[in-house]
Amino acid sequence: MNLGEEPIAGKDRHPLLEQLKEAYSEKDGAHDLAHIERVLRHAQRINQALIDNGKEEANWRVIEAALILHEITKDDPNVVRTYLVGHGYVEDEVVAVIDCIKRHYDYTEEGKPTTIEGQVVQDADIMDMLGPIGVARAFLSAGARGSSLGEATAEYTKKRLKLAHHINLAETRALAEQSIRVTTDFFKGLNRDLTPEVRI
Repeated sequence: MNLGEEPIAGKDRHPLLEQLKEAYSEKDGAHDLAHIERVLRHAQRINQALIDNGKEEANWRVIEAALILHEITKDDPNVVRTYLVGHGYVEDEVVAVIDCIKRHYDYTEEGKPTTIEGQVVQDADIMDMLGPIGVARAFLSAGARGSSLGEATAEYTKKRLKLAHHINLAETRALAEQSIRVTTDFFKGLNRDLTPEVRI
């Protein structure tokens, strides 16, 4: 696993992770099973922070399933339903998971998550776009598309870094504070070292 992290194991490991191992092996390095493992950990930390602060505890079954499936499909509820009904999810949970996945990449006022589960899912995904791993993922994807260093830098700073402003929960912002600072400082330094014609 990246950054020395061990995969979620034993009784805490959702059977969907094993079921989807092959599907995720075909994904690019920025959206593979390691990404899923990381966002699950981010979500666990966010959920625990909510509990510690005496706030509403989110439905972990919904969050976990949404994060595991969010890179499998973003817009086909039938795919989500097919996976979940085989693992004992009731209709209300299936609908909630579908809503989380649908909204996790929507940062508009009209489309952003409205449930605590959806907010945790979106925040966990944003956290994996920040810090050293987030930068690495961004350049990995940009390189695969054939982008230049300048293009990759501009895309990240103009799009992905700004996602920090869309974090939903105060608990997430506190957890992500260092990653936001590290990422911002990294790109300030990189921009200084880029040739003038590609600076942003």
